[in-house]
Amino acid sequence: MINLLFARTWVLLLGAASFLFLMTVSCSKKEEARPTVGKITGTAVPATALASVTATDASGVSSTVTPNSDSGDFSIANLTAGTYVLHFSGASGFLDPADRSVSVAAGETNSLGTIRVSEYLAGAVEGTISPANSLSSIQLTAAGTQNGPTVQPDVTGYFRFSNVVPGTYNVSFSPTSGFLQPAPRTVTVTAKATASLGVVTVTPSGTTTATLRGSLRWTEGSTTYTSTSLSGTMSLSNGIPQYLSLSANALNGTAADVLGLYSYCGRAGVYLMDNQVGGASATYLRTVGGVPTGSYETRYQASPAGSVTITAVDPAARTVSGSFGFTAAEAPLRTGRITISNGSFSLSY
Repeated sequence: MINLLFARTWVLLLGAASFLFLMTVSCSKKEEARPTVGKITGTAVPATALASVTATDASGVSSTVTPNSDSGDFSIANLTAGTYVLHFSGASGFLDPADRSVSVAAGETNSLGTIRVSEYLAGAVEGTISPANSLSSIQLTAAGTQNGPTVQPDVTGYFRFSNVVPGTYNVSFSPTSGFLQPAPRTVTVTAKATASLGVVTVTPSGTTTATLRGSLRWTEGSTTYTSTSLSGTMSLSNGIPQYLSLSANALNGTAADVLGLYSYCGRAGVYLMDNQVGGASATYLRTVGGVPTGSYETRYQASPAGSVTITAVDPAARTVSGSFGFTAAEAPLRTGRITISNGSFSLSY
């Protein structure tokens, strides 16, 4: 009787223990299965249109994925429940879709469905640097921003920015040693077109000279002469014009009239031919068949022999223009005179 009672008690205790064990295991499994994170999914169309998708929580922690290049599908998993800002980075040739605010719940998937990405018709910016070795880099920045791509000119001075989104941009330059920094340029890029800056001339620093080009016009007696046959230089100080010195040759059959002109031209103003430093002077030579028949100069006269008027000087455009007139004495006895009137010049360097 006692053994039977003991056996029944043992069976009851064993059953109770088994029940408690099963209950404990069941509760443990339920706690382990309770989800704590969620995810965000979507599909980029076209499939290769997005370079990356980034989800950022309220504390600034980010998770970034790259969509599948074949399907365009993307999935950002293991996201703590909360609100995220989703940023899409367009691949080359595509625009960035607008950011989205997305909520994530524990254990759930927030599917964004199809993300359609717009293609842009890219443009380009190009130009040529002169001299070719005068710039180390060129930078392109969108208006209102400070960062942007940079390129280096090739050995010929040519540079190009490709795949540029249409819009307005600033182009800035970094000079190499011995050159001044050019002023920034503004350029507008349109779809499927190349915006050209042309030749960007970079000015050497210090004292330098540049070759003069252009035309002169003047009247002597009843004859008006026009010459584009020039030789001469412009002296520069850090790119700013200082003095021009030139000779203009006007041909008339076998005869040639050669007008020489020297003048300060650092700023607009009138510069007298009075033998003073920083002023102006002129010479005039006549030849027939290459043989001089008269030589005249403005030097050594008691009163101003004439003047040069600098009407405009533009260091950025590298141009200078003005007018002149003078009376020159024949050298060496200075007995003869020649008068030049209505002189004008338009020069580049």
